[in-house]
Amino acid sequence: MTNLNLSSNNIKGPIPIELSRIGNLDTLDISNNKISGSIPSSLGDLEHLLKLNLSRNQLTGFIPAEFGNLRSVMEIDLSDNHLSGLIPQELSQIQNMFLLRLENNNLSGDVMSLINCLSLSVLNVSYNNLAGVIPTGNNFSRFSPDSFIGNPGLCGSWLNSPCYDSHPEERATISKVAILGIALGALVILLMILVAACRPHNPAPFPDGSLDKPVSYSTPKLVILHMNMALHVYEDIMRMTENLSEKYIIGHGASSTVYKCVLKNCRPVAIKRLYSHYPQCLKEFETELETVGSIKHRNLVSLQGYSLSPCGNLLFYDYMENGSLWDLFHGPMKKKKIDWDTRLHIAQ
Repeated sequence: MTNLNLSSNNIKGPIPIELSRIGNLDTLDISNNKISGSIPSSLGDLEHLLKLNLSRNQLTGFIPAEFGNLRSVMEIDLSDNHLSGLIPQELSQIQNMFLLRLENNNLSGDVMSLINCLSLSVLNVSYNNLAGVIPTGNNFSRFSPDSFIGNPGLCGSWLNSPCYDSHPEERATISKVAILGIALGALVILLMILVAACRPHNPAPFPDGSLDKPVSYSTPKLVILHMNMALHVYEDIMRMTENLSEKYIIGHGASSTVYKCVLKNCRPVAIKRLYSHYPQCLKEFETELETVGSIKHRNLVSLQGYSLSPCGNLLFYDYMENGSLWDLFHGPMKKKKIDWDTRLHIAQ
């Protein structure tokens, strides 16, 4: 046997250690079940394994250090479980691994053990209890900020979060000269503020021809393509979502994060924030968005508007209350079985 797929069933209980005896196994997928207990360390004996998917179960305990013996594995998905402990240093020995998903667990420690996984191009450790500095070198230059959100202890340029010294005993003692310099600097700044406050405020007249020149605003513009978003501006969206707070996230992927926003007319929209910022051909990108916004089709989600903002390009779509097609086919909240004829019709 080389491929064992028992995913999306109602299997309960622990993972049988006998699975490690299937020596030629290259794919093991038991995701989306109710499997509990810890991950057997004997799975590290599957030296031919290429893909391991244990996601969306009820697994507890640590990630086995023996996974470092899976030298051929390319994909490991342990997401949506209750795993705890550190990310094993031994994972850095897997040189062929290009996908590692550990999101929605209770993992702790840092992510430094993954900096030597040079083939890794898809990483998601979001929504754990990780802490420390996110590296920026090696393979980490490929990962999106969405790979690390939901870890209050993580910091670094990826998350626009400053890293504070976690070892105060190692801080150098500030000299008295430095303290004196800081105090004098603060005094000078205070005096400058007082002088500026006492100066009369006479607005300068407009220069000749200035009214004919376009005014540059720092606030991004919100382009409305359909009346559903009429009378809204960029500030409204930021206020309604608390500057795109994490609590409004309804989905995320390798290139974007999706937020839910309820408009003034009480209708919800889905906001897709692309990680890439202003493209080089900005005008062509705007033209393409306007073209997509004019397309009407019963099988396509309508583009309501867009905004090219410093926090990423924002695309506003109709909000689909029933989730995605994947949720309908495989999700834990599926309401009914989809027969083969219906699936084939959807595919066509």
